[in-house]
Amino acid sequence: MALQLDIFLRPVVESRRIWRLFGGAPDRGVLDYHRPLGEQTLEGGIGMVRSAFKRWAPLVAVLLVSSLMLAACGGGGEGDETKTTGQTSPTGKAAKKTVIIGNLTDMTGAMQAAGEVLDMALHDTADYFNEKGLIPGVELKVIDYDGAYDPSKDIPGYEWLKERGADVIWTPVPATPLAIRPLADRDHMLVFAASASPRSLLPPGWVFSPGNFPFDEGYTLLKWVAENDWDYKTKGPAKVAGVSWPTPNVLELIDGAKRYAEEHPDQFQWEGKFASAAIVFAWDSEVLATKNCDYIIPPGVPVNFVKQYREAGYKAKFIGTSVQLAFISLINDANLWDELDGGVFLNATRWWNEEGTMINLTRDLLNGNHPDRAKEIMRAGSGYLAVANAYQLCEIIQKAVATAGVEAIDTEDFAQALYEAAEAYEMEVDGVKQYSFSPTKRTAPNYVGFYRLDASQKDIFRQGGWYPIEFVQQ
Repeated sequence: MALQLDIFLRPVVESRRIWRLFGGAPDRGVLDYHRPLGEQTLEGGIGMVRSAFKRWAPLVAVLLVSSLMLAACGGGGEGDETKTTGQTSPTGKAAKKTVIIGNLTDMTGAMQAAGEVLDMALHDTADYFNEKGLIPGVELKVIDYDGAYDPSKDIPGYEWLKERGADVIWTPVPATPLAIRPLADRDHMLVFAASASPRSLLPPGWVFSPGNFPFDEGYTLLKWVAENDWDYKTKGPAKVAGVSWPTPNVLELIDGAKRYAEEHPDQFQWEGKFASAAIVFAWDSEVLATKNCDYIIPPGVPVNFVKQYREAGYKAKFIGTSVQLAFISLINDANLWDELDGGVFLNATRWWNEEGTMINLTRDLLNGNHPDRAKEIMRAGSGYLAVANAYQLCEIIQKAVATAGVEAIDTEDFAQALYEAAEAYEMEVDGVKQYSFSPTKRTAPNYVGFYRLDASQKDIFRQGGWYPIEFVQQ
């Protein structure tokens, strides 16, 4: 993926990087998640939108660095490189055996800010399983390798983690699964990729992902809109388009929406995909091309396009996914709540203002482990919601140990047990089979939630229950 800008990761917390670039420093404290995000203004932030837009130059630099995938210094893990053997301890109790999760992450590269929070979610979830004793006889241990968002370090990082006893590999870096899949298939190494391309996962092998294909999300997004937001039987087909920087994630999302629109001409009229050739902040031609639309999928960082579109007097409703929600703090700082009022967004987990088994656990882990940063992380968007992803991996390990036995750890039998546990994995949350894999299914979510942005409350709110994903990516 050299020369591809892929900062719109799922989940993403690049807004924290942007805070730093603009000189802001979010205040500290625990977020009151029962209050709207927009009412929780952080001191030292970007400030007034007028001054913020005068300082876009540093952001351009970050985006260009991402697009060029600059190699950074780094590489190397932390912690003990040995495993316990199950021998008797001095107390007379059998020592626990260690299952190592090798985290092939980015600690110093272009997605460092996002990677930092994703790493927190993984470590905190593993610690939770250890503290609660959820895998009897086993201690989970996470060791980190800093790939610095450098493709040349993907394979060395994989080998480094393998040499240090990794039983499974976790990676939040979108390009990495494709690079290491041949090795994982050869070595029978389970890989859990927070974000992965279809080529990384299909045909099915040893790489699994707790996330969705963007193409499936785009298709599902328009299906929901047709059923719940646009009365095409009375009004006729809605005009819809997508606008994006050259970012694969959003481009695939738009392609999925296009597929649905073209397959349902009675519901939608496809107006086009308008992708800039480079990172731009002036959207004059795109604004003009979409002026008659009823719905628009905006760029991953939607602020400039939304502002310019509304200033031109056009009325389309904005729709999107967790990609756009990852930058909700920028929407708040630019005071674009009115411009986005009524917008509809798809998200694979519950939002911070909801109640439920997994979101409650996620809040508890965040507030308990990082009370000084909880407000900042929640306000930034969806990054730490990756606890739900890490929980899936830990449960797969739990099931493999239950099947193969603690004594099988470090053997080929245990590797096979991990693979079979992943293929058969199902996770029910609050009565819904929220996630599952199968011999032919390598993305976990079965359902997503839809959220409507409410400018009067400066937050997003769930619309109905869980909605089934349309699996159309091939």
